[in-house]
Amino acid sequence: MRKVAGPCSPEQLHTLHKIFDLIWIELREGSTSTYSGPSDPDALHDEIAHRVLTQFDAHGFSVDHITNSVLSSFGIKSAIQGR
Repeated sequence: MRKVAGPCSPEQLHTLHKIFDLIWIELREGSTSTYSGPSDPDALHDEIAHRVLTQFDAHGFSVDHITNSVLSSFGIKSAIQGR
């Protein structure tokens, strides 16, 4: 789970948004996913957000690490690095 209590800084929120966007694009473009969860955009949006936030560590998290971990949890092998 999220390792911080309280709100994110503007920089952290911007970074989390970037991570979410990278994952959203990869899921929408990729056809190799083994994910069998909700396909409804709103439900998928919530699922992505949940998975990103469970990886989030406010003390030095890596965009690449979180993005690749979440994509992997959806069954997508990706080498996203600093897009």
